[in-house]
Order: sequence, then C-alpha cells, then structure tokens
Amino acid sequence: MVKMLSIRPLRRYDLAKYPFAGRYQVPPLSYSGLARNAVAIAALATLLESCIPIAGKLPAPPMLSEVDARATIVKAFASQNIALTPDQQLAIPLGSDDVAIVTADGYNDQLRIGFEYITSEDRHEFTEQVRQSIDKSNLEGPQHILTINAQPGCLNTQDNSTEVHLRQVVNDFLASLRAQGVI
Repeated sequence: MVKMLSIRPLRRYDLAKYPFAGRYQVPPLSYSGLARNAVAIAALATLLESCIPIAGKLPAPPMLSEVDARATIVKAFASQNIALTPDQQLAIPLGSDDVAIVTADGYNDQLRIGFEYITSEDRHEFTEQVRQSIDKSNLEGPQHILTINAQPGCLNTQDNSTEVHLRQVVNDFLASLRAQGVI
C-alpha cells in the first residue's frame, strides 16, 4: 500500500498558538532610522498641513473687484461692437401693475440689452423676484439683461480665468440673442 499523505511532527510544536499581547514583543525604538528619515517626515508633515482646511473651510480664492469685472464685461460687449451706457436705471415689470426700478451696470438703449454684475451691495436691489422677472424678460423680450452673480469663491482670478470666464459668459449671452434674432 502506498502512503499518499505522511504527517511528520514538528519539533516543539505541540499545539497551535496565535500571537497575543503576552507573546508579542515591541521592536526597540531605532533613533538612527528616525534620524535618517527626518527630512522626509518633515516634508510629508508640511505637505499634509498645507492641505488641511482652516476652520473646516478652504479659504475663498481672490476675486475680481466689481470695477475690474465691469471693465472686463464692457470690453467683451465692445468686442462685439455693442456700446453700453454705465449705471442706467431700468424699470423691470414684476407683475400686473408692479414695477421695480433698478440700476444696471451697463445698458444699450437702442438694442435694449445690458448687464448687471450682482455683488453684495446689489442684493437688496436685485432680489430673487427681480431676477426671475429679468430671466422671463430675457426669454420673451422686450429687454435682455445679463445677470452675473459674484458670489465669494465662485470666480478665481488666478491665471486670468475670471476674465476668461466673464468674456465667455458675455459671448454666450450675445450668441443666444443672435439666435433669437434680437441682434
């Protein structure tokens, strides 16, 4: 008869034992290993510290001032041969007999198009109801006003992405007006 499986006892192995706190030995602290890796540990700690949000929030990126944003938007309109009159008062119909008087940052009377860069100072004037009326007017006419919200942190000025973003918004607005046959 052929033995298929042979079992040989191991020396000093009488019962399977798993490691536990009494048998586990903590390796000795190696100061030489710590000193060798000190630079890498310091670099990693600095990197991790720079990624931690301050007080639970990441700081808002720097924003364009209203003056710079308005200048960028006016240049974008001017590149399409549309001259705007600054700070013009407009009547926005809110309902059957209700009208809101607002001051648009730029407006062209002949084409009846303009824009408003809404900052914290403009929020009392451009309420949610006024903005909804402007959106409705943009779809149906007679006047078309581009509203841009300047919320903290929504536009980043690094590498001119804000200026690029504002120009793109204006170009998209004007393209939609061309598609509607307004200009």
